[in-house]
Amino acid sequence: MPEVAPPTVPLLASEASPAAPPEASGDGVALCANCDAVQVGAYCPGCGQHQSNSRLTLRRLWTEFASRAFNVNRGLLATVVELTKHPGQVPLDYVEGKRQRYTNPLTYLFLASAVSLFMLQFSDATLREQMQEQIARQEASRAATAPPSVAEETTTGVPHDHDGDGIADHADDPRVDLFRAELDVLMADGGATYVERVMEMMRRYQSFLMLLLCVPFALLLRLLFGPKRNLAEISVFSLYVVGHAILLLAFITPLLIRMGTLATMLGTLAYVGFAAWAAVRFWGEGWSAALRAGTAMTVGMAAYSAFIGLVSIVAVFGSALSKADASWWWLVSRIARNVLS
Repeated sequence: MPEVAPPTVPLLASEASPAAPPEASGDGVALCANCDAVQVGAYCPGCGQHQSNSRLTLRRLWTEFASRAFNVNRGLLATVVELTKHPGQVPLDYVEGKRQRYTNPLTYLFLASAVSLFMLQFSDATLREQMQEQIARQEASRAATAPPSVAEETTTGVPHDHDGDGIADHADDPRVDLFRAELDVLMADGGATYVERVMEMMRRYQSFLMLLLCVPFALLLRLLFGPKRNLAEISVFSLYVVGHAILLLAFITPLLIRMGTLATMLGTLAYVGFAAWAAVRFWGEGWSAALRAGTAMTVGMAAYSAFIGLVSIVAVFGSALSKADASWWWLVSRIARNVLS
């Protein structure tokens, strides 16, 4: 009697072959899809990635994101929590090689800057009003001490005719009047155009501008603490401290901005105090470390504020020079000529 083959039973969905079979070498050994290392166990011995041969799904995509971002033992949330509780321990762990648990310090700074920029949107109008009021006070003070030339311009009908002879003061170089006219436009209505351009610059380059605060801070720390830590290790400390200070202040930004000038002082104290607290653990030198780190942060913030002011002025003057078809060398030479004459 001939042998009868057993009937074929269809596989259940859970038993079906994966949609994307694992990569394999020529001899049939399974390879990691991420780094091509030989697959051994559930995690790659080369890069640490979890080995899964199933097709990517929305559920799996969310699970991988949540496990990294919200895992209290590893990822962004762990970094936030630990920096809040033990601010000096996180950079210390990172420079000593315990890096798997924490978010990269540069990434952390950029993420904190993004949160700060988002929170700033809720106080955008208030910040504009404060900046315009400050510019209006400066313009009023300047007008009070300036020579009475407005009446002469009104009488002759010629712009920038300060001597009343019916001829523009700079007829030999029309670029001067064009440059001044553009500055007048920028500063009209309480400097509304100027404020808008500064705000746009801050929004566009927020992350990179905050990175510039870390540079003088790290250099000053290297100077004050000496060779005990190299510049790379100090940079990790600087990035984590500045990034976490930005993040903490971001959530009270709407409240701080409504405090006016008091907000600047409180913000500075927060940065200085957090840096001093973190330095005690990172350097392990008690109050001496706190004092030096606080000093470095104070001087670094002063340098950063001066730089932001300079960048704002350069942006405004650069626009006016472009409208007047003039160069920076032209402006410097005109200023030098007026000072020396």
